[in-house]
Amino acid sequence: MINPKDLIQEYHETYVKERYPDIKLNQTETICRYIFKFVKNKIKEGRLKNIRLKYLGIFIVFPGNVIRMINTLEKPSIYLNDEAKFELKKKIKKHVENNSEKFEKYENLNEIMNSWRI
Repeated sequence: MINPKDLIQEYHETYVKERYPDIKLNQTETICRYIFKFVKNKIKEGRLKNIRLKYLGIFIVFPGNVIRMINTLEKPSIYLNDEAKFELKKKIKKHVENNSEKFEKYENLNEIMNSWRI
């Protein structure tokens, strides 16, 4: 398996070092990894929107992840207060309504969302 650190080091030695001699290897690594940290942070925000990155593709919201979020919301939580749960439920409901074709196979999904009283 290819090690990402080795790839970044090779990229730094081959392309960056000649063109930008002041940039150190750890700076190149930070630059290369930043876009993935950006995607991770966007996903953590819970906006439930696809993220398109030029040259890399689209990071999509899978229905299974939405179902997992719904199942988590149905359980008592010490991490989410009622207001946060309410906001997340609104986002989930909107996402499911806008992408209904992806959620057709989940039969009791509408029952669960109707019980939310949003």
